[in-house]
Amino acid sequence: MSQGVSEFLAAAATAVRRQDGPALAAMLSPDAVRPRAVVEQCLRDAPHADLGALASAQLPPPYDEVMALHCRLLAFLQSKPDDACAPRAVPRRA
Repeated sequence: MSQGVSEFLAAAATAVRRQDGPALAAMLSPDAVRPRAVVEQCLRDAPHADLGALASAQLPPPYDEVMALHCRLLAFLQSKPDDACAPRAVPRRA
């Protein structure tokens, strides 16, 4: 189930260890095809996968949380693409 996600997170862990900012930034890019495909496959195989636990097993803090949230964002975009890009009213501060 999580083979693709585990490989994706392992690649992120390698980028973190090597302090390879450009590689990590490329993985977090909204235009990156690989992460989207990995998360889509994970959702098909196990829709209730704990992405946070998978990320924590591979990455040190705070990168584990960043990657888990990124995967969740990609999952949300996959499930509700229209809602994700819909304009929202921004609350004004008093």
